[in-house]
Amino acid sequence: MPGGCAQPNNTSGDHVSGALGAYFRFALAESKDSRLGGAGILSRISELMFVEAVRRYLEGPPVGHSTRLAGLRDPPRCAWGTASAGDG
Repeated sequence: MPGGCAQPNNTSGDHVSGALGAYFRFALAESKDSRLGGAGILSRISELMFVEAVRRYLEGPPVGHSTRLAGLRDPPRCAWGTASAGDG
């Protein structure tokens, strides 16, 4: 592999289902070919994979399960872009 990076043993993406699996397989295929715009596509795919991974996390663990990301489950306190009571 270019750059001296080692690939993990299982790089098929078959163990990942749904959209995340599709993104993984697409990113894997894109990384194997040196095509024009490939770096940009991989950048966007990585963003989609991150969002899907966070969605899966939020939908998966029980509510009482506490981790570093548990705060993501808290309901929003106010809408983005709106002024709070203290703004004047």
